[in-house]
Amino acid sequence: MDHILDSLSKLSELSHDELTELSNQIVAEFDSASESDDVTVESVARMTELADAMDSVKQELANRETQ
Repeated sequence: MDHILDSLSKLSELSHDELTELSNQIVAEFDSASESDDVTVESVARMTELADAMDSVKQELANRETQ
């Protein structure tokens, strides 16, 4: 998760391939968290944070397409 947060802090510096890889990492982390039988406040917060991270990646990709 720390790598994801670090990458989010520099989205505009990442290449398209790096953004794609980051997106894949976010999805994998989300899937892992959502497949757990033990749903806690922390796991829900983590999934929310990951969903927000994916929104940021999608927005960065959309911004690049319009430039």
